[in-house]
Amino acid sequence: MITRSVLTFGIITIALVLVTQLSLLSLVQEYAITQAQKTNQSQANKTKTSTNATTAVAPIGNVQQLQKALGNNSQIVKGNINIGNPNSSKAASAQQKVTSGTPTSGLTSNPTKGQPENFVADLSGKGVIPPIDTSAKGTGKFHMNDNGTLSYEIAVTNINGVIGAHITLKNGTELADLINPYASANHQPVYPTGQLSGTLSNGVLTSDKLLGPLIGKGISDLVNLMKSKSTYVIVRTQHQHGEIEGQLTPSA
Repeated sequence: MITRSVLTFGIITIALVLVTQLSLLSLVQEYAITQAQKTNQSQANKTKTSTNATTAVAPIGNVQQLQKALGNNSQIVKGNINIGNPNSSKAASAQQKVTSGTPTSGLTSNPTKGQPENFVADLSGKGVIPPIDTSAKGTGKFHMNDNGTLSYEIAVTNINGVIGAHITLKNGTELADLINPYASANHQPVYPTGQLSGTLSNGVLTSDKLLGPLIGKGISDLVNLMKSKSTYVIVRTQHQHGEIEGQLTPSA
């Protein structure tokens, strides 16, 4: 009887121990699952936070790009270019070309196509400063050639002892010689001349024959001065300041 009771108690004890172990194992598994869920949730939260952080940073980059664009816009506005105009670069290029081609002085621009290319000067003693009482007269004719040279012819009447002829400014500054004062014929000097009526000289001016402020310039610079009525033709004799003179003006 006692042996049966002990056996029964042992069986019950073992059963309780097994139940307890199973309960503990179940609790451990539930704890492990709970921790795993928490870990997964924490990682998910971190990922979400990281995503949110990235999303929050993006506008900062856009602001920086906007500031950079505004900086470029500031430079463009200074250059008088309209960003919204797709042809602005062409307009700017055209404007740049126009600006770079604008003459800075009367000695640097090229002749404008369609402008007069013939010039004439009526020569007399009245044109000299101070005026000269003389019966001598003359005419100077000039033509701008297509090759960039300047043809000329100086004709005179009733003049004696010519020693020089020039294109000058109003103040007497010489721009080009129209005769060679050292010319000779049959080993005899041509100038001064005797009494003369007819062609005094003719020829073609090139840039290497320019004088004074036009040294190193082109014939086109001389022509620009002629167009602006800033040049004169003067013929010198014993009157060192000129015996006959006339202003060059455009002609048909």
